[in-house]
Amino acid sequence: MNIIGFIAGVALAGGWVQRLRCHAICNEASSDYQLLRDRLEWYAIMKSCSAEKYTYLPKKDLNFNPTGMLLSARQHDILLGTLKKIETKSTAVAVISIFLATLIAGALDDPNDVSYLRILTLYLALSFLSVMLVVAVDGAGHLGQRHYRSLRFGGCIRGQGVGAPIMGRELQRALMHDLLKKEASFDAMIQIGGLAMLAIGLAFVL
Repeated sequence: MNIIGFIAGVALAGGWVQRLRCHAICNEASSDYQLLRDRLEWYAIMKSCSAEKYTYLPKKDLNFNPTGMLLSARQHDILLGTLKKIETKSTAVAVISIFLATLIAGALDDPNDVSYLRILTLYLALSFLSVMLVVAVDGAGHLGQRHYRSLRFGGCIRGQGVGAPIMGRELQRALMHDLLKKEASFDAMIQIGGLAMLAIGLAFVL
């Protein structure tokens, strides 16, 4: 029965992945290809030295139509580089937390361990590490085609899409928001990781 459940899970997950892939790439005449061209064009404009930069940070207002970017081309390059660095660091912390969680799970299987406080402390550390993994998964996403489509056609402000004149500006704002979110997630992972290490240290003392 266990192997049947495993095969069923693989089949369901694999089928869902294939469905999403086919929806994205199987129809070249679909609007996704045009949206991808538009998104890449905006990215190119953001990296262009001729990109106009606002002298102040405009609010997210659909009625404010003048074109312009929130960052200069150099600032945009630094933004992308910082995003890559924070994603790499978050991945490293997630790998370490998986390793520690595996060790703790093995320690909890010890039938000779009768210390209630030690077991409780190890479960506390395991819970901290589990939260770290959830935070890592939540922060691992990137601004892809689905986000661009939502930003372009709706779901931004009162269900309205962002018009073409300010699409680049709002796309860049989304990248800045993504960096702030991932940095906050990384800070949370480090702090929770510190609590997990403290709990593991206490488990060896008790």
